[in-house]
Amino acid sequence: AAGIVTAVVTVASTIFQTILGFEGSAALGAQGLTLAYAATALSGAVLFGPLAVFLLASTMSMRRHHSAPRWLAGLGYVAFAGSATASLGVFFRTGAMAPGGIVSIVLGLLLFTLWIVATSVVLVRNAGKQAIRGVNRADSQR
Repeated sequence: AAGIVTAVVTVASTIFQTILGFEGSAALGAQGLTLAYAATALSGAVLFGPLAVFLLASTMSMRRHHSAPRWLAGLGYVAFAGSATASLGVFFRTGAMAPGGIVSIVLGLLLFTLWIVATSVVLVRNAGKQAIRGVNRADSQR
């Protein structure tokens, strides 16, 4: 469910960003520009809430089922904490905690990206090993 909510919020944010680029500031006027920019910034901050839930659930599953190295689960918990902290950006208008501020970029986006890349590398490296284990297991059962 968290993955679906994350995807929906991302699409909504993309729509507002596209409106800003497609229409331009003159067509939107001051109030329309403010609304579209605020919607884009806030949707980014709102995105980190369900993303934190997704990270926590994925990481807990990795740890419980021993389906990933311990360091990857540890990185998942760090990324979860970063996304949870970045989700607090909805309460700030300015400063490091504001949507689009350094906290959301580093703790939210950068840590999540690092976790996604690390998880992808581990899955790709282990894909061949799982296939070989399956073949060996099938051969030993014959």
